[in-house]
Amino acid sequence: MRLEKLFKMENVSLDLEANVEGQDTKAKDLFCDKWDEAKGALLLIQAIVKNPIVKLIVLIVISVGDGIKEKVCGE
Repeated sequence: MRLEKLFKMENVSLDLEANVEGQDTKAKDLFCDKWDEAKGALLLIQAIVKNPIVKLIVLIVISVGDGIKEKVCGE
C-alpha cells in the first residue's frame, strides 16, 4: 500500500449521521466545532514526541482530520 493513499479523502468513508453517546448533537457537528482545538493539541504532541513512527501516525490523523473538515464543515 502506498502511503499517499492514506492522505486521499476518497479512501475514507464517513458516516455523516453518526451520533455521540450522551449528546444530542451529531458527531459531524461536534467535530466541526472542535477540530481546530484538537488539531492544535495533535501538533503539540507531534512536537513533543521523538519517535518518527509516532510522528507519522499523528501526521496521518491531522491529515485525515483536515480532509474531513474540508469535506463536511464548509466555511
